[in-house]
Parts: sequence; C-alpha cells; structure tokens
Amino acid sequence: MNPNPSSHKVELVQSSDASKYVLNSRPEILFILRELLRRGAMITAFFNEGNDHFLTTLLIVDTDTLVLDWGRNEEMNRKALASRKIVFIANHDKVKVQFICPGLKEVQFLGRPAFRAATPSSVMRLQRREYYRLATPVSRPVKCMIPASERFSLREAEASVLDISNGGVALLAPPEGVVLKVGLAIENCRIVLPDMGTLHTALQIRNAFDVTLENGNHVRRFGCQFTNVDGTAMNLIQRYIIRVERDRRAKETGLV
Repeated sequence: MNPNPSSHKVELVQSSDASKYVLNSRPEILFILRELLRRGAMITAFFNEGNDHFLTTLLIVDTDTLVLDWGRNEEMNRKALASRKIVFIANHDKVKVQFICPGLKEVQFLGRPAFRAATPSSVMRLQRREYYRLATPVSRPVKCMIPASERFSLREAEASVLDISNGGVALLAPPEGVVLKVGLAIENCRIVLPDMGTLHTALQIRNAFDVTLENGNHVRRFGCQFTNVDGTAMNLIQRYIIRVERDRRAKETGLV
C-alpha cells in the first residue's frame, strides 16, 4: 500500500481523463471487488474532501451490499459515518482501483462493528501502460489488421499482437511487403479480440527491436501507441484484460 494515501487522491480523484477507465458492467465490478476481498487487499477510504482517511478491507461483497472492516481510530470512524461520500482506493494486480460510495452505515459483523455500503455502480481501474501490460494468450491469438497503403503496404496485412494495454500494443513483425518504421502513423487499424469484439484505432510506432523466440528464430517487435481511442474502446480493452486474467486464474486453480 502506498505509504502516503493522499497521493492516490491527487492522481485518481482529480484525473481529467478518468472516464476512459471507468467500468460500468456489474459482473466486472463484482469480479474486481471480490478479487480485492479474496486477497485481503488494503483499501484507503477518503472523506471530508480527501482531508481524512482510514485503512480498511472488504469483508463481504454482495450484488447490492459491501461490508468493510472497522477502522482503528474511533474518532475517524464516526467522522466517516457522518460523511455523505466515501472514496475508496486500492491496488489490483498493480493497477489502481477506485470506487465511490454515497455513505456508510454501522453494522455488526461476527460480533464486532463494521461498515456497510452500497455496492458501487461503477469502478475506475486506472490501467496506464506504465502500470500493466497483458501478454495475449497463445491459444487465443489476437490479430491486428493493418490496412493497405501506398506508404507501407500494398495490401491489407495481419500482424500478431504480443501484448496489449490501455496505452497500446506490441506487434510481431508483419509479413514481407509491409514496411514499418519508428514514427509511422497507421490509421484505420482493426484489432480483433477473441469473443469480445473488434477495436478500431490508429497506431503510432514508438519503438522497434529484434527479439529471439524460444525456437531460436529472430523476429522484429514493434511497440505501438493508440492515438485516438475513446472511452468505449477503453472499456472493451479492460473487459478483454479482465476476462483473460480470470480465465488464467481459473486454469491455475484447476477450475476449468
């Protein structure tokens, strides 16, 4: 947990582009909250315009109700109960998570006091490139369709996506005949996310270098940045990442 909780507030609560990272799907919201519960993640609760805060953890996550641990400071607990808005901030897989509840009620949990709150209708999952990149599954490959252009390709080409984040993708070198270089801007690309949909975006190539695969083959890897992704596209990327993470954990635990 960040030793200075108020730094979360500065970065997240006041973020001008926060809407790009907001999840509104109830199943996705419950998945993230239950992951915080399962891991016993520490959550910082801010109130009084961010001037007061306390640490807590989730005890129960239901469709309509959350139960959170009682804080250590009784005076702070009473102030929180009197507040009309509580901002909760935590970390999930190195990604900062924020949600807001309109207020707290005191309840009993296993014979001791706890907080009850309504399950939030949205969760912000700040997932910038420097925080998290997802390696795409080999078994369900992600493809980027590069349109034909006089500048770099005489026909539409297909490139494999090695990893993806809210900031961009890494592409494996496309077939011969497609000339890519650092700084190149590519309009009207289509990234096909299996069982999720197609992401329409422009890409700008930011870096390129050679890598050696496990079979010994040498290939070219291109790091590309999204340049015109809107909130809808961001949500599609987040839903895809959440789904892949969930499937991987299910396989690791033997649930599938």
